[in-house]
Amino acid sequence: AAHQLTTARAPPEPEFVLRGHSHAVTALRFLDEHRLVSGDVGGHCLLWNLATRRPVQNWAAAPLGVLEVHDHAGGLLTQTRDGRIRLWDLENLAEPTTTLATN
Repeated sequence: AAHQLTTARAPPEPEFVLRGHSHAVTALRFLDEHRLVSGDVGGHCLLWNLATRRPVQNWAAAPLGVLEVHDHAGGLLTQTRDGRIRLWDLENLAEPTTTLATN
């Protein structure tokens, strides 16, 4: 049977755009309905307040890019291109509370 080509509809227009990263974003995670965490290829993460659409925290998560971000026990896990998984306390993002090497 011949395959029928369907005309794809254009994606919807965004409701808003969050601007804050200076590198391409590679990881996103909603922590709840009010907060979003994003990570980029430069190794930086931003914690966003979705009500104000502004970042409330900006930190260097790693020397290389962020691959994944996950919420964990009230904190945040990052997996980065340097082969590390880091656990962060969202109240103190100066240093990770735990770092695990995966390579």
